[in-house]
Amino acid sequence: MQEVNRAAESAEPFDRFRLIFDTTFQFIGLLDSAGVMLEVNRPALEWAKASRDHVVGKPVWETPWWIHAGEAVLDQLRQAVASAGRGEFVRYDVTLPAPNSSAHTFDFSLTPIINETGHVTYMIAEGRDVTEQRRLQIALHEANEQLRVAQAQARQLAITDALTGLHNRRGFFNLAEHHRALGARSGSKAFLLVADIDGLKRSNDHHGHEAGDALIQLAAKALTATLRSSDLIARLGGDEFVALGSASSQGSSAQIAERIAAQVDVLNADAALPIPLQLSVGVHEFDWSKDLHLEALIAKADAAMYDQKRSKRK
Repeated sequence: MQEVNRAAESAEPFDRFRLIFDTTFQFIGLLDSAGVMLEVNRPALEWAKASRDHVVGKPVWETPWWIHAGEAVLDQLRQAVASAGRGEFVRYDVTLPAPNSSAHTFDFSLTPIINETGHVTYMIAEGRDVTEQRRLQIALHEANEQLRVAQAQARQLAITDALTGLHNRRGFFNLAEHHRALGARSGSKAFLLVADIDGLKRSNDHHGHEAGDALIQLAAKALTATLRSSDLIARLGGDEFVALGSASSQGSSAQIAERIAAQVDVLNADAALPIPLQLSVGVHEFDWSKDLHLEALIAKADAAMYDQKRSKRK
């Protein structure tokens, strides 16, 4: 470093320019207004393993840095030279093949030099090797994307019932607020449904918890097959299910319960379980415009469900 400083102090102005020109870490070239190479610094020549005599006097797209880059890259370079020839500053990333190594990515630019008459006389071409920087940026982007996906999966797992794939209690109460906001804006009527599996404890006692789990999964299938994909369906826990949706196209409470019962019959015919699935269903219809709490709505639907359960026992 001291030798470089001493050389700079003793050099003439042009020599000082050449010293800076040849020791900067960037690749620098001087072109005429047509894109012909007039001068180039030492780092650029060393990277291309070329001599100054093999470069000067050639159009830039015929020089060692570019000639093997492919037609698409060369076309982009010619367009960049044309733009700089009109006085426009041009800058973009470009990947170029390197002698005896993998390709490198450069932050490449063309700066037009305009004389007092407004004409472009020269262009300064600069290239900064950003291969490692871009690799790190890509790696960071991929890591951030993986983190985003992992966080989304974690959030989904936190609101999903593992056995049925439906929303769990937390998911239901979180998402129900979104349904409330939509319903309040539209002024539509809605329904809240509560369903409970009849005799699940008896099934667990006599046939084991695997048979009970199969009944729970079948109940979830019956609800998702009957209700719309836009309806919010959840397993609150144990054998209790809840659903929330618009009543505009579902029909009356009795019709919703009848369709679920019909779907249960279809599923029982194919399930071959130790005991058939039996669901008690209660449906409460309401108007979103009223200030209603979800717990109160669930309680009303729950009461209707227990009325049906009691009527079965009689």
